[in-house]
Amino acid sequence: MTAYTIRMVELFERVPHGTIPLGNFSLAFVVLFYAVLLSLTFAGSRIKEFITSLYRKYANLSPITILIVLLVVAILSWRVVANTSDGKLHITFLDVGSADAVLIQTPSGRHILINGGPTASSLSDALGERISLLNRNLDWLIIASTNENEVASLPRVLLRYQPANVLWSGNQEASFSSRQLAGWLDGQSIPVTPAKIGQTLDLGSGVTLKVLDVSPLGSTLLIEWNGFRALLPIGENFDTLDNLQNGKTVGPVTVLVLSQSGYAPLTPPKWIQNLNPQLVVISVAAGDQNGLPDQTTLDTLNGYSLLRTDRNGWIEVTTDSKQMWTATQK
Repeated sequence: MTAYTIRMVELFERVPHGTIPLGNFSLAFVVLFYAVLLSLTFAGSRIKEFITSLYRKYANLSPITILIVLLVVAILSWRVVANTSDGKLHITFLDVGSADAVLIQTPSGRHILINGGPTASSLSDALGERISLLNRNLDWLIIASTNENEVASLPRVLLRYQPANVLWSGNQEASFSSRQLAGWLDGQSIPVTPAKIGQTLDLGSGVTLKVLDVSPLGSTLLIEWNGFRALLPIGENFDTLDNLQNGKTVGPVTVLVLSQSGYAPLTPPKWIQNLNPQLVVISVAAGDQNGLPDQTTLDTLNGYSLLRTDRNGWIEVTTDSKQMWTATQK
């Protein structure tokens, strides 16, 4: 029997699309799978009796109702499986307008949210599609800017997605929502760590998040995993450019997010040249009321790979620390 099974596996491996890679599953998922399997094996008769009793009880339900229930169960099941960690690093730039909302899923399955944007409904929908129904908590919330449009969504959304830890940079009194958020975190007794230059968070599996600069506006963050480097200067100001020598002290990066939706004075040509990104991401609303991104910025980026939330919707960058893949909403 074992030899037959091996031969069949080898046969399907040769057939185009005969095997379906499912990625890496967590230990909890494996334990749950075998628990269900053992239950079906040793309690089959009881399960059959239970199903029979349910059939008698709900025999009058219409086939359409039954199909709808089964469809809902299937969708929820696939969402749980889809949100299982696959051993790669995922950085998703959510489409929340001219603001930043970045969701990080680490290779070990941790979730880190950076800022949130202005609209609670947009952020909540985006998180609901990407975070498992079985665990709604965030491992870290990182406040990289306290501007109103950067954090206005958080006080309401965090009621459903409560963070275990918070890294805070920027003036808490900068906006109404930042004051409200700081008060809520204090009321929930969630530990808040002030961001400091050089501070590094260990996100597991070798992934780190480092604070390169702190300004009154917020912070500049660097995500690293072996050769992969993503720079997020969300709280950048003009002093940041000086402190980082227009990016010279940072060196080449894999992914660069533009500060303030591509505001030209914070994106000088030397900044782009020194960082030499493989991919540039701009989080900006369609028809931004300030005309962002500036045309001067777009001219500076000529020749670089560019993705924009106003044209591409959400943008997901996936890496195994050696290669990088991108996916967009449209």
